[in-house]
Amino acid sequence: MTKVHYDSVLVIINRLTKYSYFIPYMESSTAEDLAYKFLQVIVSQHGMPKEIVSDRDKLFTSKFWRSLISQLGSDHKMSTAFHPQTDGQTERINQIMETYLRCYVNYQQDNWVQLLPMAQFAYNSAPMENHDKAQQL
Repeated sequence: MTKVHYDSVLVIINRLTKYSYFIPYMESSTAEDLAYKFLQVIVSQHGMPKEIVSDRDKLFTSKFWRSLISQLGSDHKMSTAFHPQTDGQTERINQIMETYLRCYVNYQQDNWVQLLPMAQFAYNSAPMENHDKAQQL
């Protein structure tokens, strides 16, 4: 079995509940790879979201990705270029995830992929105002 060498994390957030997914990913991935991961992890468990907000990464601006989202009936909105505050929630979650990983990663820093599920669990288990509101809906 070939071992995949991930070099990044795809972070997907439910904007209402703040529930987040930390998915190991490769910077060299294609829009098709992204679509497969998205369908495998999110759509298969929760259905297709009505709206998707993303940054302006080339994967999200590709014709394939935009066409797929449109065909599946979702609205795709992109954050404003050079204005990361537009998606500040994701930036904050990235900081929290990085802090968690820095605390637990080994000296060689080669076990971070194995730590992602626990980082996701720790983040999603932490008390948050919106978690309580979402449970009341």
